[in-house]
Amino acid sequence: MTRGYLNGIEESRSNLRALNPKPPKKYGRLKVTNGADVTRKDYEWIWPQMLAKGELHIFSGEGGVGKTQVMLNLAATITTGGRFPNMGAPCDTGTVLYISSEDDAEKTLMPRFDACGGYDESIDILDSQLIGGGKFVLSEVLDELSELVFDRGYKLIVVDPITVLLPEQFDNNSVTDVRRQLHPIMQWVNRMNIAMVGIAHLTKNSQNKIQHRTLGSGAWVHAPRIAWAAAEHDGELIFGKFKQNITKGKGVYKFTIEERLVDGMKEPRACTKWLEDSYISDQSINELLDMPVTARGDHGNRAIEMIQDKLRNGSFAKKQEVIAYVQGEVDISERQIERLAKDLNVQTKRLNDAHGSHLWSLPAPT
Repeated sequence: MTRGYLNGIEESRSNLRALNPKPPKKYGRLKVTNGADVTRKDYEWIWPQMLAKGELHIFSGEGGVGKTQVMLNLAATITTGGRFPNMGAPCDTGTVLYISSEDDAEKTLMPRFDACGGYDESIDILDSQLIGGGKFVLSEVLDELSELVFDRGYKLIVVDPITVLLPEQFDNNSVTDVRRQLHPIMQWVNRMNIAMVGIAHLTKNSQNKIQHRTLGSGAWVHAPRIAWAAAEHDGELIFGKFKQNITKGKGVYKFTIEERLVDGMKEPRACTKWLEDSYISDQSINELLDMPVTARGDHGNRAIEMIQDKLRNGSFAKKQEVIAYVQGEVDISERQIERLAKDLNVQTKRLNDAHGSHLWSLPAPT
């Protein structure tokens, strides 16, 4: 029997297995799927190398740089099948769900969306207050959101800002709290094969690297696969990726915020305008802001989260206690922890005790 014939049989088996995969085996509450029964899938892109289906994206920016305007511009592009910045071909047309707990739909969101030329029948605004007055907690309404997504077929969900739609007792600086909330959301986004962008805030402490400036725990940046940022650089507004686990390439987009008249409105509304011929293909937003990102892998990221967790809310802790706390969960050397602490701009204070101990603390966000 020839090798080619055998290969053909094996290929046929693989195709049949993909069409009729075995159901996962259950051992109590454990669900196990054999690797041979896992269907392989490529990433699907709404905006190539920027906005992916089935992924949670975090979009951080300083106050006043126009994060909401940028998102409304991207939403408008999707609803009209327009062209994203530096893209020659138009994107596929789709619907968008916008969840906002800060901006009024009638006076702010929809007028700005109209100013960007969006198709208003293809965007829905989800009230951040539940019927009956209960608090909207994103991770607790995913089943109801599933029904809405199946009904409307959204390509993108925007959560602006994502931190507000979390439980009342939620600690934004706690690694455990952030990951506990993000995990079901990321699983749901993947299962629904929909893109979600959660808007967050950057602190103004330019001494810190950009991946450490997203307000709250470092888990906000480390958990998602793609992270965007918007900031001011040399008097210009710039937008780009500062984390790209599943993408490649650099690229920074320059934009301005201009005002445009909207039909039926007496006053103009703000809208993002992408500047022509201003795409910088050979630099990243990290490089422009002089905030290089070091690829550390999961161990380094987890260690950073734990340092931040131990020193959250301006607390002080002995250096050796922090190191022991990190090493209790992460296989990492003391010297590596010290290097990560330096990246975080951890402050050191020597104690006048018999052991010459040192206290660590994080600078207060500004």
